[in-house]
Amino acid sequence: MSETGAKSQPKGLSPGIFGVGFGLAGLSGTWTITAAHTGLPVGAADGLWIITAVVFVINVVRFCARAGNPVHYVEHFRHPVTGPFVALAPATAMLLGDRLFAEAPAVGRGVVIGGFVVAVVLALGFVHNVLLGMGSIEELHSGHLLPIVAAGFVGAQSLATIGAPNTAIGVFGAAVLAWFLVGAALVARHAFFAPLPDALVPTMAIFAAPPVVGGNAWFAITAPDSSEDRVQIALLGIAVLLIGSQLMLLPRYRRVPFSLGFWSFTFTAAAAATYGIHWLALTHPPGEVAWIWLLFAVATAIVGSIALRSLALLRPTRQA
Repeated sequence: MSETGAKSQPKGLSPGIFGVGFGLAGLSGTWTITAAHTGLPVGAADGLWIITAVVFVINVVRFCARAGNPVHYVEHFRHPVTGPFVALAPATAMLLGDRLFAEAPAVGRGVVIGGFVVAVVLALGFVHNVLLGMGSIEELHSGHLLPIVAAGFVGAQSLATIGAPNTAIGVFGAAVLAWFLVGAALVARHAFFAPLPDALVPTMAIFAAPPVVGGNAWFAITAPDSSEDRVQIALLGIAVLLIGSQLMLLPRYRRVPFSLGFWSFTFTAAAAATYGIHWLALTHPPGEVAWIWLLFAVATAIVGSIALRSLALLRPTRQA
């Protein structure tokens, strides 16, 4: 392992803690679109958004307080394994701003732009680290899709929502390029090098996120009234392939001890459900509402079960 890869975890909380708010934001989005097409009360979705915002703020404050010296922020970001998860903070902020825009446009726009600026800085820093050499390829995992792919697609969606469609398309294009480049490296890493350690196995769920997160962004950009959008059809085909590959990995996931790393599943599951609901609302198949409720239930069950197991995981720490 390279010297970079051997670097110990920086002081304070791991930035993986931001995955909690990110997963809850994804589920909040699923609840919001479900409320738009079923009898789910809008207030329930708004309540989940409020919980998400509270959890996000608490975790940001905890992370900053525990990091202490500003130098430690840079150390966290440059860490070859956990560094990419720092990007989940601005990505979550953009999703919160996206929703807030509907109620308070000026505030929501400000939150989105602020989150986007931070996300761009982190994305450029990620590219800088890549070009200068991040260390061993065995340290690569699907979490490395977060700073420039996931945050890029989320940024494109949020920018489209606040009325900046041309900027959103540019950001979308950059995220697509990064997806192809990082995705190809990930396939090579998994195919030709040692398997991921158990602690990083849950990050493999992130590999299926780009087509559904990108699809949701494209829906926000184009607001299509037709199911013949060729970009969306292509993304749908890729999504089916990658989500199907996740089903094949279920036996591997079941052998991994539960940890907070399982929050890697949550945003992928929620974004996939939201993407599916977009398609159902567009195509109106037989049993449309029943299918929407099914996707809603599956996403809620996945995120809810991981949240409950996470609370149980933290009990011994509190007693200590």
